[in-house]
Amino acid sequence: MVHGMAKYTSKDKKYFLKIIEYGCCVPGCMSNTPMNVHHLRGSQVQHKRSNQLVVPLCFEHHSELTWGKYKPEYRFWEHHNFDAVEYANELYQKHVPEQR
Repeated sequence: MVHGMAKYTSKDKKYFLKIIEYGCCVPGCMSNTPMNVHHLRGSQVQHKRSNQLVVPLCFEHHSELTWGKYKPEYRFWEHHNFDAVEYANELYQKHVPEQR
């Protein structure tokens, strides 16, 4: 279950539940903790936060990203050698047509 979903539309919730099925997007992560939907932000995102630009993260990686030592956010993704914006766009393109 995704925590804090009360403020989202049913369309957003459906999309979030689909993407968390993929598990944590950090390469090599095998965590089976509950997944969080992380809204990308920072210099890699050139516009307002969007429900399109989200990726699934396990609790540990979401906590590390949110409260950890990797600030600004792009440093977290560089450390893990992962293009989160590209992955978020791939997920969105794959699942949004199902909702139309």
